[in-house]
Amino acid sequence: MIYADYNGSAPLTREVKDYLVKRLEKGPFANPNAIHYLGSKTLMGMENARSVCAKILGADIPQIVFTSGATEGITTVFHSVLSGINPLENAKNTIVTCGLEHSAVINTAQYYKTLGFDIYCIPVLENGQIDLTAFKTYMDNFQSKVAIVAIMAANNETGVIQPYNEINSICQKYKVPYLCDTTQFIGKTDFHFKNSQIDYAVTSGHKLGAMTGTGILLAKEPTTLKALIIGGGQEKGHRGGTQNYLGNETLAVALHTLPELLKNIPTLSKKRDEFEAKIKAAHPEVVIIGKNSPRLATTTYKQGVKSHGCN
Repeated sequence: MIYADYNGSAPLTREVKDYLVKRLEKGPFANPNAIHYLGSKTLMGMENARSVCAKILGADIPQIVFTSGATEGITTVFHSVLSGINPLENAKNTIVTCGLEHSAVINTAQYYKTLGFDIYCIPVLENGQIDLTAFKTYMDNFQSKVAIVAIMAANNETGVIQPYNEINSICQKYKVPYLCDTTQFIGKTDFHFKNSQIDYAVTSGHKLGAMTGTGILLAKEPTTLKALIIGGGQEKGHRGGTQNYLGNETLAVALHTLPELLKNIPTLSKKRDEFEAKIKAAHPEVVIIGKNSPRLATTTYKQGVKSHGCN
């Protein structure tokens, strides 16, 4: 059987498997927040993992917040940005997103709509990208209304890469927080958080070959984060609860292999094009979504852009 749903969940990498076998044999196993020796040693291992993740993702160490996955990271950002706003009294009450987003963004935006926030849904072009002109026009005219912009870097179904740098430049111009869902982007192409200047980005470990139930929230200004889980002040107060230190360590192991894996992207892109050409030769009626757009080399989609919708 061929497993092709890596965008849904990737199997553990060989390096992660090997690491876990050795780690489970050696230990230590302790609460990383405990003050005794084993706790301190466990914490040191997790903080070393944070350092590796920061280096590979082009972030400062304090900008890395370990989470249970991208969904938690997305919800945390919405909570951090919107929780202090009364949408009935504050003109800055609009969430800007698009129908291409993962349900984690769409459903969270819908939740805040029930609290009184408005949603502006950016149109999507036939090539699978958002209408950047429409977005720019909206921001030029209504930036004073926008509380947050949430637009992904790459679509999980089509692989189409959104113009996130241009989106971010517009957000920076009007000082509007930008949440970029990089879950399908990180690990499939180059990404440097600090160079991107994005306010918030997220990813999930199970997309990278790390353990399920792990993830990273990248925050340009960590002090802007408000904890969803209060707990005992772990993750410097950004996320309470005893950390999944084993899972967080596997994030570092998986991310550490990325620079070498990314060297295969040009070959993979060529193989994808060859595969699509054979499909088209056998079935000329097939439409390859995003064929003429920048796409992830790891993804091909041949039916249509699935839209969750914003309304």
